[in-house]
Amino acid sequence: MALLSEDGTENEVLFLDSGGLECNVDPELPMPIRGLRGKAYETGKAVYDNNFLKSPWMKYMPPGHVDLYNVLFAPLKIDKKAVGLVGLANKEEGFNDHDAVLATLFGELAAIALSNSWNYEKLEMSEERFHELFKNMKSGVAVLKASDSCDKFIFTDFNRAAEEIDQIERENVIGKELIDIFPGADRMGIMETIKRVCETGKPELFPMSFYEDNRISGYRESYIYKLKSGEIVVVYDDLTSQKKAQEQIKKSLEEKEMLLKEIYHRVKNNLMVISSLLRLQSHHITDKEALGIFKESENRAKSMALIHERLYRSTDLKKIDFGDYIRTLTMDLYHTYVPDPDQIQLKVEVENLKLDINTAIPLGLIVNELVSNSMKHAFPGDAKGSILVRFTQDNDMFKLMVSDDGVGMPDGFDFQKSKSLGLHLVNSLSDQIDAELKMENRLGTTFYVIFKEKEMI
Repeated sequence: MALLSEDGTENEVLFLDSGGLECNVDPELPMPIRGLRGKAYETGKAVYDNNFLKSPWMKYMPPGHVDLYNVLFAPLKIDKKAVGLVGLANKEEGFNDHDAVLATLFGELAAIALSNSWNYEKLEMSEERFHELFKNMKSGVAVLKASDSCDKFIFTDFNRAAEEIDQIERENVIGKELIDIFPGADRMGIMETIKRVCETGKPELFPMSFYEDNRISGYRESYIYKLKSGEIVVVYDDLTSQKKAQEQIKKSLEEKEMLLKEIYHRVKNNLMVISSLLRLQSHHITDKEALGIFKESENRAKSMALIHERLYRSTDLKKIDFGDYIRTLTMDLYHTYVPDPDQIQLKVEVENLKLDINTAIPLGLIVNELVSNSMKHAFPGDAKGSILVRFTQDNDMFKLMVSDDGVGMPDGFDFQKSKSLGLHLVNSLSDQIDAELKMENRLGTTFYVIFKEKEMI
């Protein structure tokens, strides 16, 4: 009896009996698939030759082989595929079709036995792999036998990780009821889930929860499913250290948020003190130009203080609603610079867009400079008109527009070379946020600040 090699090119002897005749052929000698053997593989049927010594197959016989007067080969087939051969030789009266049928039946029985043997070996290997995996998993695994009514669960297996997590040896668990080993399971809520999986057969994730009894305590996350055998498997991890780390991080973040809020609050208060000092000092100034400088400085301090006040009151300590900020800032400027509401109309068209503090502070100062500049210079004397402030977003690009329909700038005016402190600040702050700054001097003055917010680490 021989099996086909994995590459399908030769036979590998499984069983050999020369019938008591002397045979000097090396049993390790290759047996290529050719001759009568090849015909049996090719046709998938039993073949025989009663005059083998004179057949063309004799040329394939190795020296020292027993003389073969007649030969019969029958294939061993598994799933209709030939995987080996049964070979018989030297029958006194020669082989016939009846012998071929018997050999074929024997081959089928041998193939069944061979298949069962292979399957058994595979099953043993599979079970061995499963047990190794089960024992060495990092997650705890408990296998439970359920009662018919799914109200009692007995331990049938318990891996090493479970022993470490629950600080109990396997021998003290096997055969015991779940609720006796883990009395806190009902209070934890996992018993209800285990019962439901037992009844429905549908696997469920039991989210991280706190377990506690007189022996152990900690946070566990479990995945529960039902085997075809009816047993319940609970795979679980001890997340106690992760939970403690999360709580520590949360506590640390809360402390930092409180500290950051306190910093914003103090910065806002300091800026308001500076603004108040400038306002008080301005009461003693009679020179109009100097008074204007003091007022501008006061408003700049207030514009920055306004951002820090919003950050202090917000749940987001890095970003502020810049649209809402523009509404408040422009209204404060309007009350400062426009004594007669009938002279200048203020229009604010803004979207509620969030900006990082690193962008919001310089952009807030730009809004302050451009709006206050329009209010002070665009409508001299009793001239009337309107100022429009618009802030929008298109994909990842932001666009700020400050426009007035006042007297406009002088012909040939280059805002990038202006000696005005306000416009110098606008140019410098635009560079700071990598913004494109444009001006239109037609039917008044319009400034555009177009930018993409930087990635902040």
